[in-house]
Amino acid sequence: MNLTPSPLRYPGGKTALRGLAEHLLQINGLRKTTYVEAFAGGGGLALSLLFDGVVRRVVLNDLDPGIYSLWRAMLEQTESLVRLIRETPVTMDEWYAQREFYRSYDGEPSLELGFATLFLNRTNRSGVIKGGVIGGYAQTGDYKLDCRYPADALAEKVERIARYRSSITITNDDAADFLTAMNGRSERLVHFIDPPYFQKGSGLYTNFYTPDDHTALSHVITSIDQPWVLTYDRAPEISNLYAGFDQYEFDLNYSAARKRVGTELMVTSPGITTLGIDRLRTLNDAPPLAEAV
Repeated sequence: MNLTPSPLRYPGGKTALRGLAEHLLQINGLRKTTYVEAFAGGGGLALSLLFDGVVRRVVLNDLDPGIYSLWRAMLEQTESLVRLIRETPVTMDEWYAQREFYRSYDGEPSLELGFATLFLNRTNRSGVIKGGVIGGYAQTGDYKLDCRYPADALAEKVERIARYRSSITITNDDAADFLTAMNGRSERLVHFIDPPYFQKGSGLYTNFYTPDDHTALSHVITSIDQPWVLTYDRAPEISNLYAGFDQYEFDLNYSAARKRVGTELMVTSPGITTLGIDRLRTLNDAPPLAEAV
């Protein structure tokens, strides 16, 4: 059952953290604030909290031109995007055409790029843009390329998002620059930060980070004065970057390559309490991860 309000599929997507996120906001007095994501992706968690009235507005950012194009199209060109979703044939010929358009596009963000991003996300294995088509090129697999492309449901999700356009802001900046700019704002807000995975990130994202990028990002995040919650794949390198901050592990279902449950890392800014959240296991008094594995 698809619980995400986003039309995009993401491996390790954080919509599953809906209950945990609401509890964090509740016990920390952060309901009805502005929710901020520097790495928006599908934005499933942000949309879920907005639709349910847990937060009053969301500010989303994504450097990827395809993802940004899709968000902008959902908010500003809704009817045209819905028409493309409903009327574009989901065939291998169309898949090749959309892949070629996506690969060769080097212009400004556009409706066409946004749709190509959505089309490939819904027809590629696990939603990975760099991945292969569901069912294989010969379409001899058990599942075909259209099995994750329910056109009517996708169109309805886009239309619902558009109805909240006055409460959604989307930007197309480098995450570090975005976080620095947001840190200077006086309104009450909270950051949920979900960077590209440290391990295997290059195989999942079009914009992945090097170890130096992760290090540079940690300097920006740890200087933020506003409340923040950071989620990552659990890796000793990341734990070390955020030594001195409260760290927890939690289980999350993954869908990339094969369905499995993986362990993720959560780091919180000073002053954030996690009281009463049973699914989090504290790491502050545990041996360093490098020694534990």
